Amino acid sequence: MKSKILDRITRNFILNENDPRQLTITDHVRAVLETLGRMNPKTETERSRVAMSVRHLKEIRRHSRRLQEQINTLQEQVKVLEESKR
Repeated sequence: MKSKILDRITRNFILNENDPRQLTITDHVRAVLETLGRMNPKTETERSRVAMSVRHLKEIRRHSRRLQEQINTLQEQVKVLEESKR
């Protein structure tokens, strides 16, 4: 039984390793937000923790979007500089 589980985990790891589309931080944040949205907290404390987690994830998404914009801008600047050297 454990051998089958290890084989499956190993196979999934190898197959995902060669996947040309790597998951981005946005994909991960979206998945966690969906999971939190499906949760059904029973107590007020749990509800506030889920709400706080959602707020943090939205802030992470906002910051990652800004960072990606900065990366894109810097990549464009590098291309311009490389072209001007030629």
